[in-house]
Amino acid sequence: MANPQQDHHSERMWRFVIQARRATGEKVSFPKMHRNPTELKILLKHPSVLKDQQLLQMGKSLLQELSQIEQQTIAAANNAPSTENAEHESDLLPNRANLKWRILMVASLLLVGLFVLWQISASKQQANLVVTTTTQNENPASQLPTVHEQSEIVAARPLTPSEIALSPGKKLFSVHGSNTIGAELMPALIQQWMYSRKLQQIQRQPVGESNEFLYTAKSGEQLQRIELKAHGSSTGFKALIHGEAEIAAASRPIKDKEHTALAELGDMRSQANEHVIAIDGLAMIVHPANPIRNIAIGQLKQIFNGEINNWSQLGQAAAPIQVYARDKNSGTFDIFKSLVLGKQGKLVQSARRFESNDKLSDEIARDRSGIGFVALPSVRHSRALALSDGGAAILPTRFTLATEDYPLTRRLFLYTADNASLEVRSLIDLALSEQGQQQVAKVGFVDLQPTAASLPVEANWPEAYRQLVDGSQRLSINFRFKRNTDLLDNKAERDIPRLVRYFSLPENSNKRIYLFGFTDNTGDSNYNLQLSRKRALSVANRLKQSGLPVILSEGFGDAIPIANNLNPRGRAKNRRVEIWVR
Repeated sequence: MANPQQDHHSERMWRFVIQARRATGEKVSFPKMHRNPTELKILLKHPSVLKDQQLLQMGKSLLQELSQIEQQTIAAANNAPSTENAEHESDLLPNRANLKWRILMVASLLLVGLFVLWQISASKQQANLVVTTTTQNENPASQLPTVHEQSEIVAARPLTPSEIALSPGKKLFSVHGSNTIGAELMPALIQQWMYSRKLQQIQRQPVGESNEFLYTAKSGEQLQRIELKAHGSSTGFKALIHGEAEIAAASRPIKDKEHTALAELGDMRSQANEHVIAIDGLAMIVHPANPIRNIAIGQLKQIFNGEINNWSQLGQAAAPIQVYARDKNSGTFDIFKSLVLGKQGKLVQSARRFESNDKLSDEIARDRSGIGFVALPSVRHSRALALSDGGAAILPTRFTLATEDYPLTRRLFLYTADNASLEVRSLIDLALSEQGQQQVAKVGFVDLQPTAASLPVEANWPEAYRQLVDGSQRLSINFRFKRNTDLLDNKAERDIPRLVRYFSLPENSNKRIYLFGFTDNTGDSNYNLQLSRKRALSVANRLKQSGLPVILSEGFGDAIPIANNLNPRGRAKNRRVEIWVR
């Protein structure tokens, strides 16, 4: 049966483990902490924990809860009535009534592997067991705890590919692709989706290869399974092409050649097939002791192609620069190459390559001469730099990422076919819902829900623009357009119902909307001014059709660029319609 106290304890213990990892810099095991007072007591004596009073008090409170849960478990065992399974197990235990033997039995079950667990379940028909898995790497995303409604058992051994192939039950779908998405966000969404469908006996087990997992659960008497493989964005599109996956996770937009190869499955750039589920940023990171605070995109290109190879070339103390980069299969590297190195750019041969964002970040935190790039949630113990791209240097914050003003902002995508199953469609719907967006924020990415911020009025802004925005707040949504069209892109189309929900809230019901359009600097200034006004008016009409209170739309042409107009991506970012409220 569900135990609310143990559920709450599991959730608080997981938060404690995450904070303890950050404080101590060591790999703290959730399964060991979760049910072992001795392990927890040892951790509470760690110098870094002792210095953090808030963390220390949390640990002491958890230790007390753990003791209470143990006492309740023992009391329940003493009072539990005999069952048919218990009678069968009497042959295995010399003295069933002996409390010590009962405790030994529970401890033994906690240590057996998933394979042994399945054998026991099959022979004794035990039910209502939920499995939490151990993992084979240090990626904290791989150690996300299951939010339990039933008892908890630790599975020790990963499944082999042959065992996966022979796994019983109905395969619901497979998700292949981005390690950035597959590390934490996709596991959280899969888990939430399973709970929303009221599936029982949810299990997650690592497969023999790193970054691969099998999820199983029961719907009535039917066993169902989901496969997750996270080896880079390009592997997701390949899996879609070969029919090995129903969902491709990507930390970059689909490429032209991939779009062509997948044409039989539908238009992968249409709103029905391309789903923006979150915003992320590539954080440029250095060792915390490195004195550099900001850097230009052009300088980054020179560092990563080897033209700049010593920190003295950037005005710092002389020391060789060690470059760290993601592996070639990752969408993270594709985005970095596109935004920084350029299409023909080459990564310096001495670069150290990693499949994991977290491992890359941890290496830089130990290397004073290192510099690298990771997904924003993986900054960890390193330090992020402010970046400039022809304008002021911008730090990666939730707001600068949400507006996509930060130079190395990127969108996270899920791609599906026209004939996607009902299960796949419902997972996509969950990811885009408010509940799914809460999971996005929880794992450290930027969710798509609108927020408002008061910004300082800059002296170099056009006078009319300064007067209009003075005393207003800017929303975290920018409307952008499909390539070479005046049509809103897929994210912008879905932003409209999000705005409807935002203005339906009591605290926002009296706010009014002001829209301001901008263009790149291609072409005549007067033409750009008229084009920016046309786009702002087009957005205003769409919002009014949805019942939103638009007071004014205006355009300012190619004024206030937020990105470099010398490259296509920079020009695309400058073609925008901002939304302000007051």
